[in-house]
Amino acid sequence: MKTNYLLTLLMAALFLSCGTKVRDTKTKDISCFEYSGRPSQALTYKEVASMLDHYDNTKLGILKKTTAKGGEDTRENFYPLEDLKAYIAYIEKLAKDKKIKLTGINIISAAYSKDSNDANKHGYQTLIFMPATTLKDGKERVSFDPLHSENGKPRLFAEILFSKFNYSYRGYQSNTTRTYMKSASLANTTDGDDMESSAANRTHISPPY
Repeated sequence: MKTNYLLTLLMAALFLSCGTKVRDTKTKDISCFEYSGRPSQALTYKEVASMLDHYDNTKLGILKKTTAKGGEDTRENFYPLEDLKAYIAYIEKLAKDKKIKLTGINIISAAYSKDSNDANKHGYQTLIFMPATTLKDGKERVSFDPLHSENGKPRLFAEILFSKFNYSYRGYQSNTTRTYMKSASLANTTDGDDMESSAANRTHISPPY
């Protein structure tokens, strides 16, 4: 079920970004992305129903135990279209300025902790957007932060989390990522001070709202 949401959001993001695509004059009032018919990633209702049912049977009961009030966990994450467009434009510019190829967006599962400003969200699942690129070793879909990268040198999401906040991210790690992580551990600068990132969230989640 969560995969279904991630795919839907990612496809929406890709199709809403102008990038360097040529505008199709027949669809100029609909989308700035060149229209090429129904995408291969689109689902059928049979597939959707199967995933929803499997979620209900395998995840629903377990996740209820993780929410603050013991209710159903988040099933929908809503992002206004304009917010998606603005975010994509933002990371595209950051990556272009740093001469790093932006290959996509990783959508990462997370949950609101007790530190959240909204007590009603405590324990509920949410999603975090993070820019992705391909590393020199050929590993794909690696999260990086163009805001804190040098020209042509992506600074990895996992490295920042570890070196600044002592958090070991459990996502995909290539050999290059592990090398960066090792270097970070030798010169650990963990201080707990907050810092801006290229990540995005601020979603409307339902439940609890």
